[in-house]
Amino acid sequence: MKYWSILFFALLSIPVLAQIETEHEQTPIDTASTLIVAGNQEAEIAYNNGVKLLGDKNYLEAVKAFDEALKHNATFNQARLNKAVALSEMGKYPEAIQELKVVVKSESTNNKAFFALGAAYYEQGAMSEALESFGQAIQNGYSGFEAFYLSGQAAFRQADYDAAIASFSLALRSKSDSWEIYNDRGSAYRMQERFDEAIADYKKAAQLVKSSAIVYNNLGSAYRKKGDFESSILNHSMAIQIEPANHIGYNNRGSAYIDRKQFEKAIEDFKKVIFLKPDYAYGHNNLGSAYMKMKDFDKAEKSFEDAIRLSPNYGEAYANLGAVKEMKHDIEGAVKAWKKASENGYSEANQYINYYKN
Repeated sequence: MKYWSILFFALLSIPVLAQIETEHEQTPIDTASTLIVAGNQEAEIAYNNGVKLLGDKNYLEAVKAFDEALKHNATFNQARLNKAVALSEMGKYPEAIQELKVVVKSESTNNKAFFALGAAYYEQGAMSEALESFGQAIQNGYSGFEAFYLSGQAAFRQADYDAAIASFSLALRSKSDSWEIYNDRGSAYRMQERFDEAIADYKKAAQLVKSSAIVYNNLGSAYRKKGDFESSILNHSMAIQIEPANHIGYNNRGSAYIDRKQFEKAIEDFKKVIFLKPDYAYGHNNLGSAYMKMKDFDKAEKSFEDAIRLSPNYGEAYANLGAVKEMKHDIEGAVKAWKKASENGYSEANQYINYYKN
């Protein structure tokens, strides 16, 4: 979700001054020496038009209107800020970033501009720059939860889970009813193998939203990592009930069934995965793993080959293909597959290659 949307910006129209004529019965007083003449109003008129267009989600025309305002007043930073918002909504993040850099250069304490800059960097995948800009926004008084939340997401994507947890916790101080923040903090805990804390956060998220397959899938994954396969299967089943057409729930439940040595149920789930998403290489690989457990090597081999066909750089699938070829006494084929596994990042395959070299 885009917490940085225009709802978080003060998109206020600027009132346009108008002269009002009145009639006086008495002789008019000469006030020419103190007369104040209204300034050029074109910038304000164009800005107000841009605000309306932005509110109507007519982003291209909004950009044109803000450009018109800036043509008449190049230092009109609110117009430049809102132009950047419109550009971001259009996915033109580099252009938005350039506009926002101009704003923060001239207004070094403009927390909304720094927040918008951080959000644009985030959407472009520049996590370090996003974190720096969010930090400036917070330092300048941006108190909304969005800056903390997106800081947490940026830190998570950099695998800095301590920083992510800290940011998500600060976000929850301002928005304690957000299931998304609890869910994401739970995922940061899970990445640190702090499974009890992850489970607690996922449960809180599930209390706040009753119909999110994502939360139940995450909860099921945390239980599986903890070794509680029964609870894992139960929660993945909840996810499937909420979204029966989502292949992820079946894939995760199938993996839990393998852990529980219920291989036939695992096969059934992985077949469902492939039915729902035929091009999902992981599903084919997992189906092959379940067949391997059942010692059905021909079907396992075909599944691994299907996974590789769909994802030619899938190192683990090559490693599994090598294993099944070894079980079928095709050592030459096994070594060849393991070499491909090693070439594609699965370095553990080297020990199998070396074994048959000696």
